[in-house]
Amino acid sequence: MFDHAAAGIAWFDADDVLRYANRWFESSYNVRAADNPSWEDMMRNCHATRQGVLIDTDDIDGWISAVQLRRRSRPTRSFESDLTDGRWVWVVETIAAGGGVLTLASDISDLKQREVVLQKNYDHVLHVSHRDALTGLYNRRYAFEHLQAAVAASVTGNTTLILVMIDIDQFKACNDLHGHDVGDQVLRDFAERLRSGIRASDVAARIGGEEFLLIMPDLPVSGVAMLLNRLQAPESATSNLPAYTFSAGVTAARPDDSPETLFRRTDRALYAAKNHGRNRYVIV
Repeated sequence: MFDHAAAGIAWFDADDVLRYANRWFESSYNVRAADNPSWEDMMRNCHATRQGVLIDTDDIDGWISAVQLRRRSRPTRSFESDLTDGRWVWVVETIAAGGGVLTLASDISDLKQREVVLQKNYDHVLHVSHRDALTGLYNRRYAFEHLQAAVAASVTGNTTLILVMIDIDQFKACNDLHGHDVGDQVLRDFAERLRSGIRASDVAARIGGEEFLLIMPDLPVSGVAMLLNRLQAPESATSNLPAYTFSAGVTAARPDDSPETLFRRTDRALYAAKNHGRNRYVIV
């Protein structure tokens, strides 16, 4: 009855010698119960022949020692395992009263595939929920969530944190003169300039119509000034778009700052830059 079951069934005695295995188990694990291999011999064979359990290690002795510590650590143990042929199995090991181990292995490959699809869908939804649809930068919601964590990390680690708020100058006039399609192109162009200019550890977000926010940890103010100077240089502009400039406010986090106080101070710095004629940045 068990020989033709659609799942693996095996019995190891108290000395961990294989005494019974049905056809599914023998085929899947590249083993013959009639040979009475030990569990360790079976694992070594899987590793040597690259058949059965996928054991991706150069230290098979260490791998076996580590697994043996878990193997009989509790009366019932269940876990996922992948096979060299690409299948995934759910394994349940139960220790019987005499010390033998009953092993049941079920093919869960279809479930794992659906899990992969669900994870990809979840990752996509998460990505979209964090991104600005027009520019591909992070959106306002994500930026402020990240700012909370960045301020906390700066205080805990006693590290620098720079906040930069940027506003494209006279953007409404650009929209009125050239149309909203061109205005959208300007926003996308500036977003790409930001993306190519910042580090992997920085966060660039569009937080309003023509407003952008940069969250930059572990960077001196001089580093931010270099970035803004490059962005303001004429050669950084895209020739097929109308010329545009921006204003920016820059500030460094202080030990007593909250995300709100840091943001308000950066906003005031931006306001000062715009009041002093635009096309400049102010550091406070």
